[in-house]
Amino acid sequence: MRARGRGWALSIALMELSSHRTSNPVMAATARQVIAEVLEGARESQAVPWVTGDASGPGSGRTRRRRR
Repeated sequence: MRARGRGWALSIALMELSSHRTSNPVMAATARQVIAEVLEGARESQAVPWVTGDASGPGSGRTRRRRR
């Protein structure tokens, strides 16, 4: 799954989880499963460095410089 698709799926699943957490447990469980799968896919593809534990992710205060 590409990063853009993962981002879309994650955003929808987070909204669904927020909306259905108490009112619809089945939908909330589905949203949790989607979130888990999206994050696992990101870890496997290493498309999102901060998910894999790389210290230079957002909020770390460190940036990578590109060599020329």
